[in-house]
Amino acid sequence: MKNLIIFSHTHFENSRVNKALLKAVQDKAEVRNLEALYEKGKKEFNIKLEQDFLVKAKHIIFQFPLFWLNCPPLLKSYMDTIFLPDLLESKALVGKDFSLVVSTGSPKQNYQKDGANGYTIEEITYNFRAMCLYIGFNFKGIFHSDDSFAMSDEKLNDFCKAYQNFLD
Repeated sequence: MKNLIIFSHTHFENSRVNKALLKAVQDKAEVRNLEALYEKGKKEFNIKLEQDFLVKAKHIIFQFPLFWLNCPPLLKSYMDTIFLPDLLESKALVGKDFSLVVSTGSPKQNYQKDGANGYTIEEITYNFRAMCLYIGFNFKGIFHSDDSFAMSDEKLNDFCKAYQNFLD
């Protein structure tokens, strides 16, 4: 499999942007919707299965909405549970491409040094780049869809097309 999307969204049922983004790339990627698969954290991760998906992928994408300047809690739990020492020591993930697909409710100008948040999206997500360095992933960048609370249908369509191109 070329693209593997590890998707996490605490309130996916209310999402407009992430639903559209996932639909736009459904033919370009295997999607692991953590909340759906693991009943919002009530069911234990299938460690072997999740590790197998990661090992088989060429490009691993973590897709999530930014919640309080961080990833959803189930994605953090996934990282803590799945990236075990035996997997990392096997070097099976070294050299794989890794990207972030992050949606934010507020506009991009809020994610600037002089913006409302005081930090760029790259600074807010630095821990994922550090994870890439530690694991040996090739960090390919961040696809940031902003302003999801006020996004027009036209802008959403543009983001969907851009996301398809991002995965090509």
